[in-house]
Amino acid sequence: SKGTYVRVLAEEIARALGTVGHLAVLRRTRFGRFALAAAATLAAVEADPGAGLLSPNDALADLPAVVVAGDDLRRARQGFAPLLARLALPGGADTVRLVAADGDLVAVLTRVPGEGWRYARVFGAP
Repeated sequence: SKGTYVRVLAEEIARALGTVGHLAVLRRTRFGRFALAAAATLAAVEADPGAGLLSPNDALADLPAVVVAGDDLRRARQGFAPLLARLALPGGADTVRLVAADGDLVAVLTRVPGEGWRYARVFGAP
């Protein structure tokens, strides 16, 4: 779970058993929807640089998406901050994607407590 330090947990279990302990190996097999089983090896990427790589939009597919078009699309691609106050951004999210009508990733926004929405990253036109 988020915030669990497995190495510290192993030490605390050992201490509770009246002994000492440590982890010899720790391997993360999943991070969110990304699983080790789906990872590309370095050799595969060296042989085919596109092998197993996700586009930024696909990698961020779990984030809510807000579609922008027309002048709003142009402004978003320029990182125009006043635009953010006019967009219908989801209330329950702290990070969202702005996408063009064709699905291209335009920007990633984050909510800053007490300040509102900010651009975390802006992506140029494809």
